[in-house]
Amino acid sequence: MSYEILFGKAADRDLGRLSPDVQRCIVSHVAALTDSPRPQGAEPLHGRLRGLMKLRVGHYRISYEIDDEERLTIVMEIGRRWDIYRRLERRR
Repeated sequence: MSYEILFGKAADRDLGRLSPDVQRCIVSHVAALTDSPRPQGAEPLHGRLRGLMKLRVGHYRISYEIDDEERLTIVMEIGRRWDIYRRLERRR
């Protein structure tokens, strides 16, 4: 059974700010999370960001949360690796 993908407001905004080529690449990686929300290469975040996962896509990172009971994958933020963790810390 597959997982439903939800985009948080920040992730939706982040995606809209990217170039069309990068958007397609990000959407492709996010779509793959429906079958496997913990693909090879995805890593759990630590410290204050515990409970979130990250997926690398070139210089970009997709941060997301998995709700196994509801079978949901919630995309929280999308951004360049040097910026996304600072933004996530502010949200927590």
